[in-house]
Amino acid sequence: MKPEETQGVLQGNVQETNEARRHYSRGVAFLKLGRFEEALLELDKALSLDPGNEQYRLVKAAALIGLERFEDAKNELRSVLLNNHPGFSAVNTNYVNSVSPNGTTNNIKVIINELSVQLLNALRFVSTLLARAINYLMPLLKQLIARVNTLLGVLKVNLTRIVRLRSKDNRGTTQ
Repeated sequence: MKPEETQGVLQGNVQETNEARRHYSRGVAFLKLGRFEEALLELDKALSLDPGNEQYRLVKAAALIGLERFEDAKNELRSVLLNNHPGFSAVNTNYVNSVSPNGTTNNIKVIINELSVQLLNALRFVSTLLARAINYLMPLLKQLIARVNTLLGVLKVNLTRIVRLRSKDNRGTTQ
């Protein structure tokens, strides 16, 4: 049983945890289909039932990025960071303004390692999204290239006719 499920069982919220997971699963499915608005609605429902779930928040950030709501995504990611690592005093948009870990150098290393793992997972997710986008866009690009080639063929035929007509006209006027 996962930690969030255990917490739900301890609090007597098994049904809410299962319902939250259903909304989360639907949100992920919508996200994979590129239906970001619907994904966001499902993820918000999941988070209303299980507000402390980090995974739900990370996927919600991905949906927000898909909707090009970058500021909201940044805030969602910031809340995950600050909730999991309260030793951080502030996180700026472009860089960490002031990092004040409460603990030893080893705690800093642990935090950096955890963030590295989360970043790698996020990069894997983004690379999956990009691969899917490429798979979606390639057939469209091939269709576009085929249309352009067809139009270029028609243009070539028409230009050849125009050149022939002009050369006939030039022969007729020179005689």
